[in-house]
Amino acid sequence: MSQLVPLTPPPGLNTIGTLYSNKGAWVDSNLIRWVEGSVRPIGGWLKIIATQLTGTIIAVYPYELNNGGKCIAIGTTDKVYLYNGTLNDITPSGFVPPSSQTGGGYGYGAGIYGDSTYGTQRTTTGLNIPIWQYFFDSWGQTLVFMCNADGKIYTADGTGSEGIVMSNAPTNNAAVFITDERFVVAISAGGVYNRIAWCDRENYTDWTATTVNMAGGLNLNSGSPLIAAVKWRGQNILFSMTGVHLMSFVGSPYVYGTSKITDSAAPISPRAILAFPQGVTWVTEGGIMLYNGAVQSIPCPVWDTFRQAVNWESISSTFAGHNSYNNEVWWWFPTGSSVIPDTYIKWNYKENLWDIGKLSRTAWADSGVWKYPIGATPDGYLVQHECCQLSQSYNIGGANPYISTSLNDVAFGSNIITIDRIIPDELVNGNTGKLSYTISGAMYPNQSDTSNGSESSAYTITGGPYSLSAGSGKIDCRLTARHFKLRIDGPTDKDFVIGVLRARVTLRGSR
Repeated sequence: MSQLVPLTPPPGLNTIGTLYSNKGAWVDSNLIRWVEGSVRPIGGWLKIIATQLTGTIIAVYPYELNNGGKCIAIGTTDKVYLYNGTLNDITPSGFVPPSSQTGGGYGYGAGIYGDSTYGTQRTTTGLNIPIWQYFFDSWGQTLVFMCNADGKIYTADGTGSEGIVMSNAPTNNAAVFITDERFVVAISAGGVYNRIAWCDRENYTDWTATTVNMAGGLNLNSGSPLIAAVKWRGQNILFSMTGVHLMSFVGSPYVYGTSKITDSAAPISPRAILAFPQGVTWVTEGGIMLYNGAVQSIPCPVWDTFRQAVNWESISSTFAGHNSYNNEVWWWFPTGSSVIPDTYIKWNYKENLWDIGKLSRTAWADSGVWKYPIGATPDGYLVQHECCQLSQSYNIGGANPYISTSLNDVAFGSNIITIDRIIPDELVNGNTGKLSYTISGAMYPNQSDTSNGSESSAYTITGGPYSLSAGSGKIDCRLTARHFKLRIDGPTDKDFVIGVLRARVTLRGSR
């Protein structure tokens, strides 16, 4: 006797565990997102600037001038650019770019005891040395920036003129940011690994503390170098290579004080830290963390995808980006032997749903000043995301949106079933380019699929891909097995929504 059973798993991916332990779950995807629990494609991307930039883009910072003019500050491994309708090279004179750094020479105390000889400067370390990173911020319409490969703090006026060194500011810094109280703050100031220093209030050329100004500094009780800082809801969060600190405004005479939030949960790099409306999140070697008043771990059902695929030798090139249009945080990371992030995991924090995919990006900036989010491609272009169909996207190649399941126990115990009809639930704009369905069956979880659209003596079958015939509302097929998995591929030139797929099944007994 035949009956209709649902084949569509609950929303969200889960890649932790084996195929069978994840039975009935989505386990793989590409270029899709969750919207109110349903699957849809992400938006496409188009170039903002036709010119290819020199070097790999590793930082993007959109900001606005007092006259309403929109700018994008861009840091690459070779140069600093400002786009204000025209692309300008604003690389300061004497600037040391990341491309000139080899990463060698980590000092005389790095690594573990006995790892090398006394008096020899180490070229490798057991510590997670952060990748080179730019830090951009705005002092009104003045751009303030630095790169940790160079260590000096610069300003630029938004006209496209070359950046200039900030007068009297410390050098050999690891990062810089501007507080809500209007202080420029240098991190690991002057090359002192645990020191923060700030200018006088409203005067970024005065860094010497006196009895008549508010300039100052202090050394944190940190056992490792400070590497980055972010702002969130009036709080200043400082990150070292082993912990996290809170920097708070206390007024004169001390101006700022600090407290340790945690002495663990170190970020893998400055670029893996992100402030977004729900808190501050960062990637550690053991998972994804969140600070929203307290430090906590974010349960991540796709963490195995990251852990097993990431290139651990280049893990510090992992970076985070926020897409406020869709309530998403993305983490891009390199896989295989790549040093460029080529894969992502993505969290819809509004619905607490996750997905994964392949898309190579080297930097990201959220929408706000610019209408759409901005991404950087590995070949040196800036693109606006979510602004077109996927098929119009720059350099998309043959990639397409899809989602697939793990095994599904349609039958119980030793029972075998036949699926002879699939009833899709889909919404696709237009009359062509319908969704494509591939369903695979196996007698045992670890059997490999073989291409066979009917019953197989190997007890492993793959049927499809199938598409819904116009006006029929169904797909006729014939597959017999104990376990089934499903893949749905979507078009790139149309929006679509995937609903609840059902199958007509007939119990066949144990053989």
